[in-house]
Amino acid sequence: MDNFLNTSHQDTITSSNLLEFLKTLAWCKQGNGNLVVVTKATKHIIEALNFRDGVVKVYPQQMTVKINKSWLNQMLEKLNNETPVPVVLVMKNDCLEICYRKHNCDDFPYDAWANPTTSSNEHERFIIPASFFGSEFESIRNEVLNQAKACPPVVPQL
Repeated sequence: MDNFLNTSHQDTITSSNLLEFLKTLAWCKQGNGNLVVVTKATKHIIEALNFRDGVVKVYPQQMTVKINKSWLNQMLEKLNNETPVPVVLVMKNDCLEICYRKHNCDDFPYDAWANPTTSSNEHERFIIPASFFGSEFESIRNEVLNQAKACPPVVPQL
């Protein structure tokens, strides 16, 4: 298994390489100006979750917690076994959110979007402030926003 989770933040993720990765994704845009993409937890995303200044909120309770390193290792293991965890990325004006569910994660987020009773299942949102990316964030976000198509109706406002 890769050991990048045990290295310092500066040795792994940089704002530029994460932004370059984000540009390659198939984003859709919502009427509120947010950009959304459903994807799999790649090494870039797992590294981003290792960002030491990020905040994790557990929904629907909206509790703030620290990211669990064992969860990051489990995500990495699933990636190495070619069964990566699904995630939803939301790019807002002021942050990048990485949303995932630890339990029954394989159907996330589609089960929650299709079934209102499932939408109350606990999920986490890891929030990286736009300030981490510097001035590049706004220009990359605008570039992606100009190229993105409208989100399908099944995607709720995030």
